[in-house]
Amino acid sequence: MKKEVKQLVWQLLVSGVRLLPGALVKQLCALAFDSRQSKSNAKEHLRTLLDIQFRLRWYIDQQAIICDGGVHPKHRLTDYHRFFVERISSGDTVLDIGCGCGALALSMARCGARVTGIDIDSSHIAKARSEFSCENVLYMVGDVTSNLPSGDFSVIVMSNVLEHLEKRALLLRSLVNKYSPRAILIRVPMSNRHWEVPLRQELGLPHFSDPTHCVEYTFESFMEEMKLAQLLPVFSDIIWGEIWAEVRSNNASGESIQLTGNKQNE
Repeated sequence: MKKEVKQLVWQLLVSGVRLLPGALVKQLCALAFDSRQSKSNAKEHLRTLLDIQFRLRWYIDQQAIICDGGVHPKHRLTDYHRFFVERISSGDTVLDIGCGCGALALSMARCGARVTGIDIDSSHIAKARSEFSCENVLYMVGDVTSNLPSGDFSVIVMSNVLEHLEKRALLLRSLVNKYSPRAILIRVPMSNRHWEVPLRQELGLPHFSDPTHCVEYTFESFMEEMKLAQLLPVFSDIIWGEIWAEVRSNNASGESIQLTGNKQNE
């Protein structure tokens, strides 16, 4: 009963706030923030502000997606599809793991590749099939950590996927052993993207950019994980606080592969 009452009170509060003019909401927020500018209990006030900031970023993301017609504006503002599209050729068969709503999968398909997009979230796949489909894209619901899809794939794409998984090196080796791809294209978030990250750690607050992340990387920890998975980067770059890399299976001969790209923001 208490839970139901709390939910009702929360719904009433949310409904009431929605009726307030935007200018008044901003003034109320400013008053609340001003009340946290204090030398007494400074750390506790800072924790509160950082927690609000974390929640606010989630709401900003959701509103940005709505404003951009259902796709996060980072797709167009950062032009991140280009990294993947430039490394895929017409005739490639691509497995896009964690394909989400399919925006990247469709971009890769438009360059002539046959793309299979897989995601654990059925609502993502439903959106992909209805809004980001074409004849050379196949979408499926699935969990690659328990069941790899059948087929032959020359390129594996993992865009903001590895950080959500526990046994990452094991999965990467499984992908290589099953498909023998010529390349795995990876994009992951960095842990040293901002000074607030270690500050959050000091204050005992969540410090990952997403609460569903199991890990976030430094350039060195990413390279160590690739080494553990017996993969060699043939290209790496750091842009927008993320590591972008093309990796391949380590040569049995032990021949080294030239590392290219930029190593920034360390």
